[in-house]
Amino acid sequence: MYATKKSQDDGDLSDEPIKYSTSKAADWKAEYSFSGQTREDVSHPYQPLVIVSSLAVFLIYFGYLREENDIDEQLSTPLHHRIEGLEELQLKNAIEYYKNNDSSYDTKAMEERLREIRSQKQVINS
Repeated sequence: MYATKKSQDDGDLSDEPIKYSTSKAADWKAEYSFSGQTREDVSHPYQPLVIVSSLAVFLIYFGYLREENDIDEQLSTPLHHRIEGLEELQLKNAIEYYKNNDSSYDTKAMEERLREIRSQKQVINS
């Protein structure tokens, strides 16, 4: 039932118990178990430099060097150009909200745009 140690001569296990104070377990601290690191596992001194340089290269490529493609152009178009009736619905909701909650906000520009949308709709339907 005792932990045994190898005999240095023949590689066989002996029956004598291992002393805790002289084993590797005596050097183990509880914080190593919680952090997942041993005292030998320290971060490499160049680790921050490698991470910062990798992020810099990534940002330079995607922010400056890369050319726009069709997907980028589609993402820059407003959503109400893709979904029919969305702008009208948003304008109606915004006008109603500002009239009910913020009476000092001027909704004339939104009401004018709503009239334009409705007149365009009538022209298309006629």
